[in-house]
Amino acid sequence: MKKSLEIRTKKNKSRKQINYFKKLLFWLLFLAFGGAVGWTLLFSPALKVKKITVKTKTIDKIKIETVAKEELIGSRWKFFSADNLLLIKRCNIKRRIQDEFLLAKQASVKMKFPDQLMISVLERQFVAVWCGKEGCWWIDETGTIFRKIENQLPITAAQQENTVVLRNTGQTETARVGEKVIDSSLVSFSRQLFLEAENRSSMKLKRELQIPSSIANEVWAITDRGWRIYFSVDEPIEKELAILEKALEKNISPAEQQQLEYIDLRLKGKVVYKTKQVIEPTEEEPTKRKGEEDNEEVQN
Repeated sequence: MKKSLEIRTKKNKSRKQINYFKKLLFWLLFLAFGGAVGWTLLFSPALKVKKITVKTKTIDKIKIETVAKEELIGSRWKFFSADNLLLIKRCNIKRRIQDEFLLAKQASVKMKFPDQLMISVLERQFVAVWCGKEGCWWIDETGTIFRKIENQLPITAAQQENTVVLRNTGQTETARVGEKVIDSSLVSFSRQLFLEAENRSSMKLKRELQIPSSIANEVWAITDRGWRIYFSVDEPIEKELAILEKALEKNISPAEQQQLEYIDLRLKGKVVYKTKQVIEPTEEEPTKRKGEEDNEEVQN
């Protein structure tokens, strides 16, 4: 009986030792495999960036590639190469592109295994021409200046892009590239106003709109007949144009339209217009009434 118990105890010890060595061997092999994979991923030249692909329209691709290469110089945590595809700080490359290239609205950086970096840049779009005291510039939908118009009339530039010129009549400060000079709501309103007016046969607006202030909620337009229209940005464009057409059709006679100086749509529910009546002088009043001004208000 005692001998059988001793034999069982020895067998159990032997099994435990075998299981221990099996586990030890498993972890040794696991660590060796993990080390080999880690070395391959972090130290092997297999994942070193060898090609940078840049996708953009007008920005210099070589300059963007240069920015990316500068971010691949050096090391990470003093041990790993910075040009390893897994250790690249893509957010740094993205930030630098957007900071250093004004035309870059948004940048994306992606990895393509095993050794390629792909950069795509979304550029700002020309949406309007902004003219101030110092000249004219292209602006984007946010109202930010990003390129000056050189050797070309602003109207010609706007015609080529089928957009509008916004002339600032109130600002005295010098505009700078990269500066936001006008609220995005004014840019959007002005573009829509020009396009809506283009689709209406009753009235045509000149391509140049006037902005009395970069923070004012109003836009001044000049018709092809020479008189001005004051629009409120706070009201829908379709509504204001409908009120304007109704006033021209029913309330302002053709004779008065010939003498119009302006129509004001800034007062909600009202149309205010001003005419100049030029009356030929008589013998009794040779010049007294010449140039007399009339103001009228129409309820809507």
